[in-house]
Amino acid sequence: MASTSLPLVGIIVLLGIVGCWRPSLQSRRYGSSGVLFFRSGNSRQKVRDALGVLLVACLIGQGITAVRWPQALSPLYDPEPSVWYGIGTVWLNFISARRGESASTRARGQTS
Repeated sequence: MASTSLPLVGIIVLLGIVGCWRPSLQSRRYGSSGVLFFRSGNSRQKVRDALGVLLVACLIGQGITAVRWPQALSPLYDPEPSVWYGIGTVWLNFISARRGESASTRARGQTS
């Protein structure tokens, strides 16, 4: 039971620190909470703020799902080994392309 409730407890602690404790310390020290969501006139900043709020909502949803329906998340926690091989291959090719090398060249120990 403790392992299924750990994600929810973790996000609640994180939100408690980030959303309550730190802004209260900031407010006492500097007179302002320092939390400035959706106050910018820039539309890109508003999109970033909305994505941050969406991320927090998704993390809370994942924590609730882990507590209420742990079997729903089990394929995500323990995927097939082929999934890990695929992810690793894509990641190594991405990194190699950014460095200007091919994966086969690096596997042989040669650089371009």
